[in-house]
Amino acid sequence: MKIFSALAVKEVVAPASRSFTEETGEPVDSVFGPVGMMQGKITAGEAGDLAILIPTALETLQQAGTLTSERWDLGRVGIGVTIKEGATSPDFSTPEAFKQMLLNARSIALTDPNVGGTAGIYLAGLLERMGIAETIRPKVQWQKNGFFTAQAVANGEAELGMTQVSEIVAVRGAVNAGPLPEPLQTVTTYCAGVFAASTAQDKARAFIEKLRSPALEPKWKQAGFDRP
Repeated sequence: MKIFSALAVKEVVAPASRSFTEETGEPVDSVFGPVGMMQGKITAGEAGDLAILIPTALETLQQAGTLTSERWDLGRVGIGVTIKEGATSPDFSTPEAFKQMLLNARSIALTDPNVGGTAGIYLAGLLERMGIAETIRPKVQWQKNGFFTAQAVANGEAELGMTQVSEIVAVRGAVNAGPLPEPLQTVTTYCAGVFAASTAQDKARAFIEKLRSPALEPKWKQAGFDRP
């Protein structure tokens, strides 16, 4: 069984894939990456059995007939600010404090929106709307995905970063200092769909049920997700 999955859910999907193989004997080939990249691979004709994306990407592939009309919501996660473990957290409790934090920061790690990551695209637009995109651009370190964003902070290469909470908590040495202030926050739902041409649809649905099972509830919570 082949899975194309958003990187944000890797901390849950990867270990679940391993235990699914142990339980059923079914090998699982999981490809993780930013949503835009995964959608691009599928649109380009790469075959698979299961896709874990965001609703807009899933709907586009359903409308094209690539995925069946079924949808299973798995979890919801917001964007957090990451700092290095042991560092003092700046104040970003209000939109104005958040803006000042970014203006004061020596360096900021962000995911390059061009790679198609959900948080990267949203944050690039947010900085434009706040009117500080050009001002802070010289100190932004663009990363390939959210894990690299958190890793840059953990390594001390960037003073702070922003990405999905699930990508922050997965990186040792990076700490989730808290969510974006409520007026600026966005929460993303990750959902699963089955390939219409898959010959392993039953196995794909069985794996989805595993991901949605009460047994995995603690794992989703630990990874920073709220369940639907």
